[in-house]
Amino acid sequence: MKRIPEELVSSYESRIAKEEFLGYFFQNSSIYQRVITFGFLMKIIGGNLKPGDDALDAQYFPINKLPEIPFISHNKFITIIKKKFDL
Repeated sequence: MKRIPEELVSSYESRIAKEEFLGYFFQNSSIYQRVITFGFLMKIIGGNLKPGDDALDAQYFPINKLPEIPFISHNKFITIIKKKFDL
């Protein structure tokens, strides 16, 4: 649970408001053994998107023009959002 606040603070200097809980997924990891990922649909209400200490850049992309997403759980959240908004 330690990484959740750390990533929210360092990766997003935007102000965000939680809109909706999308769910959670368990995934096996060769590094961390078992990982749980929580997904939230968020609304940006101000601030600037900035990369955290583990990234060189941070950008927004249209949902139909996303770069390759390597994490299974993240792809599941994207699928949920596409279904929710008929995209």
